[in-house]
Amino acid sequence: MSGDSELDEIQGIFFEECAEGLTVAEEGLSAMAAGDVSADVIAGVFRAVHSIKGGSGAFGHAALLAFSHRFENVLDEVRGGKIPPDEAVTQTMLNAFDVLSDHVKAAQFKTDPPNDAAMLAQLDALLEHKAGAVAEAPVVVVAEAPVADDFGFVPVVAPIEDFDPFGFEPVSVSLDIEMDVAAPWQVRFGPSRGALANGGEPLLVIRELEAMGGTVTAVDVSALPKLRDLDPEDSYFIWTLDLPGEMDEQAIRDCFDFVAPDSLIEVARSAAAPPPALVDLAPVTVEPVAAPAKPVAAETPSARSAPTPEVRPAEAAAQTIRVELSKLDQLLNLVGELVIRNSILADRLSLPDQERVELPDLLRLTRQIQDNVMSLRAQPIRQAFSRVPRMLRDLASETGKKVVLETIGETTEVDKGVLEKIGDPLTHMIRNAVDHGIESPEERIAAGKSPEGTIRLSAEQKGARIIVSVSDDGKGIDRVRVRAKAVEKGIISADAVLSDEEIDALICAPGFSTAESISNISGRGVGMDVVRSNVEALGGRVEIHSVPGEGTTFIMGLPLTLAILDGMIVRLEEQRFVLPLANVIETIRPEPGQVKATSPTTEVIELRGSYLPVKRGSELFGIGANDRRNPEDSVIIIVESETAGHVGLMVDTIDNRREVVIKSLEDNLHPIRGLGGATILGDGSIALILDIDALVAPPPMQVKFTQKGIAA
Repeated sequence: MSGDSELDEIQGIFFEECAEGLTVAEEGLSAMAAGDVSADVIAGVFRAVHSIKGGSGAFGHAALLAFSHRFENVLDEVRGGKIPPDEAVTQTMLNAFDVLSDHVKAAQFKTDPPNDAAMLAQLDALLEHKAGAVAEAPVVVVAEAPVADDFGFVPVVAPIEDFDPFGFEPVSVSLDIEMDVAAPWQVRFGPSRGALANGGEPLLVIRELEAMGGTVTAVDVSALPKLRDLDPEDSYFIWTLDLPGEMDEQAIRDCFDFVAPDSLIEVARSAAAPPPALVDLAPVTVEPVAAPAKPVAAETPSARSAPTPEVRPAEAAAQTIRVELSKLDQLLNLVGELVIRNSILADRLSLPDQERVELPDLLRLTRQIQDNVMSLRAQPIRQAFSRVPRMLRDLASETGKKVVLETIGETTEVDKGVLEKIGDPLTHMIRNAVDHGIESPEERIAAGKSPEGTIRLSAEQKGARIIVSVSDDGKGIDRVRVRAKAVEKGIISADAVLSDEEIDALICAPGFSTAESISNISGRGVGMDVVRSNVEALGGRVEIHSVPGEGTTFIMGLPLTLAILDGMIVRLEEQRFVLPLANVIETIRPEPGQVKATSPTTEVIELRGSYLPVKRGSELFGIGANDRRNPEDSVIIIVESETAGHVGLMVDTIDNRREVVIKSLEDNLHPIRGLGGATILGDGSIALILDIDALVAPPPMQVKFTQKGIAA
């Protein structure tokens, strides 16, 4: 591998870490904007920006380095309590975060850096305001002679009307005070061989420690070999540095963020702490100053003495390794093949043979391997949800609306590939909900609602799919207006007969918008079209449910890329399908007359005094003979769906129960409603996996969009 390609690979790792740091920083700043200004949250944002700054300097990204350094300075003052993290300061830092993100993108894609002059001026203003406030703060010391303490004076608080700033003589005080001095930090740093081989530069760390007040006190060169044995990519030196004792330990450790984990890094207090210092203060004359708004009591010297900092044990750093996603995909496929081979083995062995070869133990171990490998690609959907609070604040500011966010199921894990592709659909759905769904505070009050609208984000796994929904409690879809706009734009004809669900689906047509004018939020008719096309490209589906005056819900059903599914093998006209056990409530062999026809195309089953709709699986897929099978010769499986509730699915027979591997259909076929994937059974044949929610629910979107409009 050439030197340039090695450097590109290392820079690629740096930009991946930048993306992770930006995510952490955005979550922290969003928490601060929501009122959480705890030390841990602020420190997390500081460390994220500090890491980006350190890497940018190592790779020569000057513009990114300069901006992140200035941003870091402000965060350091906020962390130290010198700048209060109020609403205005937090908003400035959120704006600075946007500019920092643009700098990272410019450095990554080698484009011109953003114009950050205005943002730098705002950051400098925060620093200058802090310095000015400290410089201008008056200090008043009030001494009273009648009763003297150990130091010869007592602080007095007098009523403001009796306070005379010129009513006492200057006081001269000479003190010998024993003050606590924290032991200095001692740092030992020895880079690993791998660090130098990958282009690491230890002197950058040394210089950063020196800039913090550190001094190199020793360099151990005992491991240095003779010249003929010298390896230019090996490390032989160990530096020892002393740093001021009042420094924060975490600030020192932050300097080693980009150092290889197997390097020697020791941070500890010096074994021999300096003796307490006797500070001989020269006589101090306290001059009268202007009277403050209210009298201030003087601190006693004992209160001013520095407390001894708490020494925290070093936390063990988590060991991580970066792996290409293609290698994980290959590993996942191999584990899937292992599950299929176990299924083949189970089918070919009789029950006594299975017990003899301990097949259940083999299946259990295979399942554990599968679960662990799946977790390598799985990421909590919180990463996608974390961008929404910031987006809502900006949208609320632009529209003048009040919006409250509720999130459910943030820990639901989604495949990393799916997670990266749902960002745009989620953004457009949120913008659509705020701009078109949520009413203004005045309109909501007039409608008898709270002035604050609510947007609810939820995620959960159901069978072979991840269900992500965005709902609002706004005014719902104005179907009369939507239909009129569709006719105006030529998407449908004026005499077209459409159901409510089909009218709702029109908002996903290319170029469709009900906005009267184009704004920064909407009006171009590309938002919901992006939602539909992106989700369908993933092999998913979009459903829209709206109630006028109550709100609208958008549901994205996304496939799992690969997973083991507990399934029931059923037959429809001699074809085998897999029905997820997670959807199964019970199975019934109907008695004569238990299934009744309510129309030529609909049937119900009487079950414990209630009636449930029945759907014939063969008719749903259009397979088999025209003659309808007698219900008594079939099996009805009561399944539970999200949209249709409990429904009876009629199948011919049930073969057995199996753990199957879900294989996605999107790479080779277009999405098929009612199918969630495919699998390979023990005999080597292919079986399709049923998507119960899509199969038994009434079709919410039957509209087909074309370049010229809507097809019948």
